[in-house]
Formats: sequence, C-alpha cells, structure tokens
Amino acid sequence: MFTTSRKTAAILDIGSSKVVAVIVEKENNRLSVLGIGESKSFGIKNSIIVNNKLLSLAISNAVYEAEKAAKKNVDSVVVNVSNIFINSTLFTVRSSFAGRQIDPRDIKKIKNIVFSKVDVSKNEILKYQILKHDLDDMKNVVDPEFMFANLLVSYVHLVTIPLKYLVGLGAVLLSCQLKVSKFVLSSEASASVCLTSEERQGGCVFIDIGAGVSDYSVYDKGDMAMCGSVPLAGGNITKDVANYFSIGFADAEKLKENRIDISKNYNKEFMVLTQIDSKDLKLDLGLLNKIVAARIYEIIEIILKKAQEKKQLRHCLNKIVITGGSSKIKGLQDFITKKTGIPVRIATPQYAASTFSKMADPAYSTTLGLVRKINFLDDEIVQGYKGRGLKRFLLWIKQNF
Repeated sequence: MFTTSRKTAAILDIGSSKVVAVIVEKENNRLSVLGIGESKSFGIKNSIIVNNKLLSLAISNAVYEAEKAAKKNVDSVVVNVSNIFINSTLFTVRSSFAGRQIDPRDIKKIKNIVFSKVDVSKNEILKYQILKHDLDDMKNVVDPEFMFANLLVSYVHLVTIPLKYLVGLGAVLLSCQLKVSKFVLSSEASASVCLTSEERQGGCVFIDIGAGVSDYSVYDKGDMAMCGSVPLAGGNITKDVANYFSIGFADAEKLKENRIDISKNYNKEFMVLTQIDSKDLKLDLGLLNKIVAARIYEIIEIILKKAQEKKQLRHCLNKIVITGGSSKIKGLQDFITKKTGIPVRIATPQYAASTFSKMADPAYSTTLGLVRKINFLDDEIVQGYKGRGLKRFLLWIKQNF
C-alpha cells in the first residue's frame, strides 16, 4: 500500500464543473506537489448538493488520481465552501468603559455579543473578524487592549452558513473516507492568491466567476469586509448561447471562449459552425457577442449593487479584480471598465507559480488558494478540524448512520 507522511496535506476544491484534489508535502519550508487529481463534477448545482452519491463519486475519483500520483493515502482535506446561502454581516458594537482600562475580557465580550445574534442551531460561523475600533475621538484603532476609554465602537464582520449544508458536505466526505481539517471560503481562498497587498489595502471588489456560482468579496484596509455568492456564472453564459442557437453545450463553450471579443462591435459578421450529424450553422457574431456580454454584465451588476448597499464600503468600489474560468473571455476587462467606469484587472493566481505551473490559470484560483491556506500543524492534519461545526456534524452523523 501507499505510505503516509506527517508532513503531507491535501486540499479539495469542489466546484460545479470540476473537482480538484492536490496532495502536497512540506519539508524544510519547501513545498512539493506530490499529486494532482481532477474529475468532472457531478451531483452539485449552483453550489447546492443535489445528489450525494454522484458527488461522492466525483470526489473519490479526484482524490484517487491524486493519491495514485503521490503514492500516498490521505484521510484529511482542506475544503472550500461556496454557497449562495452564505450570510455576510457587518455589526457595530458599542461598549462603555467610563474611563477605565480595556482588558482582554472586554474584547472577548464583543465576540460573545455578536455570536449571541446567531441562531447556532441552524447556522455555523465560518469567519469572525474585528475590522477596526473607534476609541473616543481616535479612529481606526487596531488593538485597544489596555488603553483607557469612555466609549469603544467596534466594527465586526461575521460570516455564517446554514449548518445543514456543512452536515451534507461532511456526510459526502465521510462516505469517501475523508475528514475535514479546515473549511475555507472559496472567495477568501482565491483572493489570497490573486489580490496584491495594494488592492487589499486600498479597497476593491474581488469576483471569481466559476461555472455554477460567482463568489465575491470586498476588501478594505487589508481585510475582507463582505463576501457572498450569486447563482449566476460561466455555465449560465454557455447555456444562453446553446439555447439561443440550438447547439450543444460543448460547441457553445468553445464559441464563448474562442470566437468573440465582448469589447468589440460586430457589424454583420458571421461564422459557420460545423456540427456532427447536422447541417452547418451560420452564426451572427454580433448577436453571439451581445448574448455573452449581457449575462456577464448582469453578474457584475448584481455584485456591485450588493456592495453598494453597504454605505461604509462604497469607497471600496474603486477597483474590480476578476478571476475564474470565465475571466478568460476575450475583451472582458475593457468591457466591464467601459460599462461601470471602474478600473478592472483580470487576475491569474500567483501563489508558488513555479511549483504549480500547470495550474497557473484563473480557473484554478480557488485550488491554489486552498493550498496556501493549508496549516501544516500535525495535530490539525491528523485529528481534523477543531471547529464547533465539524464536531457537531460528526456527532450528528454518528447518531444517524
């Protein structure tokens, strides 16, 4: 049988079009890729699990290919979380101190206040982060511990997800003989390998247009201040093209990626699509261009409106960074810049470029982001994720299976 290593770790990127497994090993601060496996995704649609058995098969196929290449078995994975029911909320907590010193227990109370607003019987907390504090007349205080204050105003970002989604995902992984070492937001993972420090600090809207959903996050002063997913993405664009011209999905995908530039105007330009077992089809490139451009703009517009709803984040709408498979549509950068008036950059993942040269593609931004999020602490890799959500779903599985 394959051997195992205490310094070996694995990630699992579960998407609507593909499932990718990567096994890596860290030795003397050097990261080595031991195996990569990829499978077509089944059983998941728009981030919702619709068939446990099919998704389990897709995951097993990807992990097996990675293990075969690595000649090592893994039983623990870092897994992405992308779901349209993710809830991202900004809280403002006011604490009075009457001139006394702030101690660590007071900061912990802020967390307790925010957590008390969550129905933990139905939701799991994925991310809790204090973005900043205002202390009396001082703004943007990073760490107010041991300072004296009358009033402390704390701004907190909380991200939750329905617990039943994690339970469902955990059950699928358990059926593949895998446990979770860590859950990571897809938008946070991909942003970690795509955004520059200047973009994080200066504020931007980050969008990862996948196949089934488009994950987004808003960054302000270095921190994620908002995130979410919308159920529109590259697959919808391909379906629009396929349905309008009555052609196959594969042909529509090729047209979307290779035949048009959505920043250009096509005036009575046509192409002939040769189809197997069917007559050649004459396509209007101008119409094809409009179909693709319309759906792309709809996705961007929905996300920008969600960001604009948060008044305290409107100043972050000064740059848009886009990644994901559909970011490779020709002319996307110029088209979105012209439509929104906001500078746009198309991002390719930069993490460990030499090590992961075969995955230096926007379609693998989340995959490489997950690799970057691996924690090589032995107790985490061996024992699994120590968060409340995983303990709860493991208990639930033991009680029901």
